[in-house]
Amino acid sequence: MIKIQISDIDTFKSDYLLKIKEDIVKRITNLNYAVSHLRDPDHINDNERSSAKHSTKHIIDLIRDKVIDIKDLKVAEYKNTLLNYKNGGEVMDTDLEPLSVFLDYLLDDTNDSLKDLLICAPEDLFTNNTKLLDDFNINEEIYIKILKHAFLYDSDIGGKVRQFFHEKNITEFCPYCNISRAFYSVNPVTGKIADQHQLDHFFDKATYPLLSLSLFNLVPSDSVCNTANKHEIHFSDELHLNPYISGFKNDMKFEPLMDEFGKEVLGIDIKLKIDRNSLRWKQLIGDQDEIHLAPKHGNINVFQIHTKYNAKSIYAQTSGLIQMFRDLATNEKSIRDILNSIQEDEQDNYENFKSWYEKYARGRFHQKNFGELEHSKLYRDLLDFVFENYPQNFHESVNDILTNSYLPECGGE
Repeated sequence: MIKIQISDIDTFKSDYLLKIKEDIVKRITNLNYAVSHLRDPDHINDNERSSAKHSTKHIIDLIRDKVIDIKDLKVAEYKNTLLNYKNGGEVMDTDLEPLSVFLDYLLDDTNDSLKDLLICAPEDLFTNNTKLLDDFNINEEIYIKILKHAFLYDSDIGGKVRQFFHEKNITEFCPYCNISRAFYSVNPVTGKIADQHQLDHFFDKATYPLLSLSLFNLVPSDSVCNTANKHEIHFSDELHLNPYISGFKNDMKFEPLMDEFGKEVLGIDIKLKIDRNSLRWKQLIGDQDEIHLAPKHGNINVFQIHTKYNAKSIYAQTSGLIQMFRDLATNEKSIRDILNSIQEDEQDNYENFKSWYEKYARGRFHQKNFGELEHSKLYRDLLDFVFENYPQNFHESVNDILTNSYLPECGGE
């Protein structure tokens, strides 16, 4: 998995708020009207009825577990309909006061609560959601279902969200697999879509409706990862990794399985370089010792990383790359020619080697750029593997370059 890198995070967040906040405020306001009307049908503001009626119907349908006709909520019959439900005890058996207090809180601009919910840091998504539900005592299933109406990811607001991500195009390739494109483009002549990503909800919409429209809960991904692999699996911070937080980094490495002559790649192995009892281990493969044993846990398992990278087409590509890397690793003169193509200082050596690698490997050298080209994580791991398995004295300068490239100031996460 590749971490999603956003160059100007503040602009990214402010543009998102500008795109959708006004529409969400309208929905929350209408839901708040409906809650107020259901709690006190005798004091209904006439100006609120038309805006609130669909939210009112939504609440009544949920509480009564059957559908009422929207015609019963026309302006002329609105108050009487609500009084009938209230007096019949069908609606008011549910205490709507906690919901009313919470909606007032979200609409209060002085506390930035809605803003925080929509653009909070990815590592705070679950905590913020849980805290809001606990603080306002709205954990019951009926409250969750009612709130879903205000944060519904539908053709209206959902369409604006998708448009935002189409415009931003924050990654070229799917961060979950680094194989398929997750890029939006249209034919400039016909206007028809040429490429299109999907948006995965890291925390699913049904269980976490408050997070349905949160910016860093929305992950551009390809259709196989989102629809075929993840589908209805419920993600958690404990057993899964959000690509806005981190990629696989060097905690997971691809390693080639070679034939007896060391010429052809027979398979791609996955090695974890972390403590078995760590949270990171769980996020990568779950609570088991090996991949495949917990298919719903860990990003490696959920997104079928091992299977996807064990394809004949990948074997053919990697065999040639490994041979090229091995030829270089065993030829001191070739290394010197690359490093000294513009020889002034150590920084030139670094840039020369990076340029050589990206030209011939057709992958990105730095972790921060892996999302720009397919297989970048795989190719870089193979480069490291080859140089780690040859005598140090042949390529000490290259080893330093490879090590330094993972530092944050040089392009590491």
